[in-house]
Amino acid sequence: MAMDLAEYNKLYASLKRYEDIARIASQGKYDEETLLVIFTFKTVRAATKKYYRIKNKVPRLYKQWKGGNTVVQLARSNDFPPVLMGIFIAGEMGVSRKCYRKWLHDPGQVEDKRFRREVKSILRTDKIYTPEGAEVQAERGRVGEEKIKRWLDRRGMGYRTENDLRGEFPKTVDFLLDRPIHWRGQKVKWIESKASLGDPVEVRRNQRSQLAPYTKIFGPGMVIYHFGYVEPLPEFKDVLIEDQRFFRRYKE
Repeated sequence: MAMDLAEYNKLYASLKRYEDIARIASQGKYDEETLLVIFTFKTVRAATKKYYRIKNKVPRLYKQWKGGNTVVQLARSNDFPPVLMGIFIAGEMGVSRKCYRKWLHDPGQVEDKRFRREVKSILRTDKIYTPEGAEVQAERGRVGEEKIKRWLDRRGMGYRTENDLRGEFPKTVDFLLDRPIHWRGQKVKWIESKASLGDPVEVRRNQRSQLAPYTKIFGPGMVIYHFGYVEPLPEFKDVLIEDQRFFRRYKE
């Protein structure tokens, strides 16, 4: 699915809360999983931008928590993810991040009754940073890679996976083809799977951190954004950008 930039910006702006996902999906144009991908982008980017500003307020926030405010209330009033707010509050209590992460997996380990209730509330409220939220994203990635694997296998195309390549190269693509395919006038020697949507920020970040280095190591290739991309796309040397329509369009 390709989306023009103006439409995407409008959709991005409309996803203010997690509950907006179901409301917008009910209108029939976008499915909930695509909207969750966009909402995740927005949540993570906003949290990254605010992180140090919130961190500088931690002594005051901790005082408010000691005064009776919950972690979730503090998170909402500062428009910040509850899991990350909980890290700061737990840190003021002398709790390590490693221990806090264990608590998120098993709140029963929390001895302090009040904070045990807080952790349970955080897990109910935060849809992105919890272990459950991370697993949703990981499963999305597994499904995307499996779709490419099945597509290659059905055509008898040989390849090596990221696991096969690990240790042999400084960076590893998802699929390094034994024989290149030809698509849109270019050789494709590797395929990278992205279980996300290629919006301008994501595409440029992936290009800088992964795709450009891949071309230096492996030559020209292709990235597939399984939830579509936003047009106009930037043009990158030796990297084709596709979505799931590629699987229908490709002719050997």
